[in-house]
Amino acid sequence: MQYRAVAEELAGTDIDTTLTWLLAEGGESMEAPPGMDQWGRMDMGKVLIRQEFIHKERSAAGEWTLSSSGRRIAQELVDGRKENGWLRRNLVIRGMLIWIDDTRPPQAANFTGELVDAVAVTERETDSALEFLIDHRLVKGLRAYGTLMEPKLTSDGRRVKDHPRLPENVVYQGGAVTNNNSNNVTVSNSTVGAVSAGNNAMLSGNSVSVTDSAAIVAQIQEIQKELSAIQDVPAAVSEALERLKEASSKPHAERSQLKEIFNSFTGSLAAKFGEDPWGGVLKLTAGLSTLLGT
Repeated sequence: MQYRAVAEELAGTDIDTTLTWLLAEGGESMEAPPGMDQWGRMDMGKVLIRQEFIHKERSAAGEWTLSSSGRRIAQELVDGRKENGWLRRNLVIRGMLIWIDDTRPPQAANFTGELVDAVAVTERETDSALEFLIDHRLVKGLRAYGTLMEPKLTSDGRRVKDHPRLPENVVYQGGAVTNNNSNNVTVSNSTVGAVSAGNNAMLSGNSVSVTDSAAIVAQIQEIQKELSAIQDVPAAVSEALERLKEASSKPHAERSQLKEIFNSFTGSLAAKFGEDPWGGVLKLTAGLSTLLGT
């Protein structure tokens, strides 16, 4: 499991705050997190059990106890909020985007001291966030005196600001609409049902995000590790799995292609169903199937 990738997905959610609270409590508690009533705790408990973030058997007695994966994910979230941590950096970038759009400040340097995630933003963090926004053309304005005067969001900046995912993820995973100036429009990682712009339009929601790709590759590596302990593994099994890992590692990998290779891999495994040494491989393969959405 890619703990960092899962933590990124959970950042800013109720699960995020619940896991970090539980970690601060020592990893186990029979209390409800602050602001959560008993009914909310019951609903959250079902989610945590389903995701295997807490131990199911202990929850039956009303106790939440972090599993090893739940503890690792919670620790990733805590570490990410530390100074120069990945989550803290993303929160500052998003905070600056929202602040610029809401307040129309005379200069971006005034963001120093603003509260983000209940912590005052430092001058260094302000400068770093501003450089990111400028480098990725998310804001525009006049550069002077080491800052940006009359900063405003670009159309891409507004799109990133309104996106539910972390800013760096949206930028690096190509989540925004791009125009190649030839009346063709591409939309990546979109949930839009139809696109109409210019003469031709293409919807590429079939693309696999960087986060999903990392999780898929990690699962494949776990399967390969399991296979290394088994004698006489058919060449077709190893070859199909290696092809799948290579395809999954490519930027903007297509889910339909990955599913096709995966089907080839599972076909080569068919003769091994029910055989003792292959139990672990088959269990991991079921998890891979879930990641691929087959």
